Amino acid sequence: MKFRKASAIILAIVMTAGSCACNNKKASSGIEEVVQEYEASLSSSDFDGILDMTSWNEDDKDYKNAQETFAFVDAGAKMYDYEAYILSTIKINYEAEDIETDGKEASLKFEYELVDWQTVYTNPSMDVADVLSKLKSSGDTITVSGKLGFELVDGEWKISKISGLDKLFEYADVSPYIVVTSDPVYPEPTETEFEDYFSAAINSYIELLETESIKSGIKIIEDNYYGMDSCGLYDIDKDGVPELYFLLGSDDPSYSGTLYIYGYNEYAGEAVSLVEVSNVIYQAGDGGAFLVYTIPEGFVIQTATGGETKWNVYTDVYDFDWNLIEHYHYMEEVIFEGSSYDDVRMEYGYYLNDQPIVEKNYYTAIETLIASANVVVVNRYYINESSIEASLLELPLAGMESYESTLDMLKSMR
Repeated sequence: MKFRKASAIILAIVMTAGSCACNNKKASSGIEEVVQEYEASLSSSDFDGILDMTSWNEDDKDYKNAQETFAFVDAGAKMYDYEAYILSTIKINYEAEDIETDGKEASLKFEYELVDWQTVYTNPSMDVADVLSKLKSSGDTITVSGKLGFELVDGEWKISKISGLDKLFEYADVSPYIVVTSDPVYPEPTETEFEDYFSAAINSYIELLETESIKSGIKIIEDNYYGMDSCGLYDIDKDGVPELYFLLGSDDPSYSGTLYIYGYNEYAGEAVSLVEVSNVIYQAGDGGAFLVYTIPEGFVIQTATGGETKWNVYTDVYDFDWNLIEHYHYMEEVIFEGSSYDDVRMEYGYYLNDQPIVEKNYYTAIETLIASANVVVVNRYYINESSIEASLLELPLAGMESYESTLDMLKSMR
C-alpha cells in the first residue's frame, strides 16, 4: 500500500508538471501570435490596429500616451515615403523562452531590428527621393530594445504595456541631411533697377498707410491701448526691402487688434498683405500677446490668448516665401468636476498641425525654434527669466513705432 501511495504521488507530480508545461506552451503560443500581429501592424503603420490589440480603455493614460505617440509619428497631413519605409523594415527578434508568464500576466523583452536610418540621415542627400533610395539600398540594420507586457482578458492575450517606442520612433523626431540646391542664377539687377524697386516698395507703403481705412484702424489701436506703438519696418524675408507690419483695430467695443504684414509685389505694382493674424490683442481677459522673430529658414509668429479657465498658445512657422509650414498649439484648461471651485483638475494638450503630440516633442520643437532665433521683430509677450522664451530678450529687437513716426521714416527713405 505504501508503495502504491508513493507511486500515486510521484505520478501526480509528473502529471502536474506536464500540465504546467502544456499550459506554458499554450500561453507562449498565444503570446507569440499577438507579437506577430503587433509586428505586422507596426510595419504597415496600422497604429489603430495596435491600440485595438491592447487591454486599455480609451480613457486610460497608457492608451492616450500611445495614441499621442502614434499621432506624432503619423503627424501632419502626410507621412514621408522614407519614414513609411523605415517603419516597414521593423522586425521583432526574440526566442520563445524569452516569454515570461505568471498566471494571467506575461512579459517579453526583445529587440526591434530596422534599417540603419541613422547613417542615411547623417550623410548628405539631394532630396527626399534620394533619402528613400539610400534606405532601400542599405543592407545595414540597427536594433532598439523593446518590451511588451501582456494580460489575459476573457481567455485572450492582450498587450498591457509597450516600452521603447520613443527610441524606436526617433527617426520621426529628426530630419535627414538634405543638401539644398541653389536657386537658379539670374542676372543681378543693376543698381538703378534695385533702387527703382526699393523706391516703388516704399511709395506703396506710404500710399497704404495714408489710406483712410488703414489710418483710422491703426488710430483705434493707438487711442485705446495706452502707450501702444502700432507700426514697424523690418526686412523679414532678407530680400533687401523691408516689410511693413502694423496693428489694425475695428470699431468693435472690445477694441481687438489684428496683426498685418505687408510686402511689395512687383507684379501687382502695390503693397499686398502677406500674413494676417487676428485678435493678437484685445481688451478682455488677459488681453492677448504676440511675438514675431526670425530664424535662419524663415520666421515665427507666436500668439497667446485666453482667460482664467483656458489658455492657448499658437506658434506658426513660415518660410521666406510666406508659406505656413508648421503650426503648433499648446492648450491648458481648468475642468470643473463638481460644484465646488476646489473640485477641479487641469487638462493639457499639445498639437502639431492640429494632430496630438507628446509633451516632450512639443517642447523640444519650440526650444529648437527659440534657440535658432536671430532677431526679434516684435515682442508684446509675457517673457521673464523663467520663460521658455527668455533667451529672446538677449537678441536685437526691431520693435514698433507710432503711426506718425513710421510714416515720417518711410517718407525720408524715398
